[in-house]
Amino acid sequence: MLGRRGNASTEERIALLERFLRRFPPERIECLAAEREFRGHRWLAYLIQRGIWFRLRLPNNTQTPNCPCNAHLPLTRLFARAER
Repeated sequence: MLGRRGNASTEERIALLERFLRRFPPERIECLAAEREFRGHRWLAYLIQRGIWFRLRLPNNTQTPNCPCNAHLPLTRLFARAER
């Protein structure tokens, strides 16, 4: 869709989603699913601002800066007891 290889920048993702939203309002999007390359503060803030729920696949070594224990833990430790 972008006419080139490689990942899209945040600006390109936002522009592409804005084009999509001209035809389908955010209320019609149940959830946006994305791979680990599609993370970033500005991108996630944009999705939240537009009211779009999302699910991201994250690398196991992603650190959790605001977890309840006030420590930086890898996701694998934070969710170690979650059912698989």
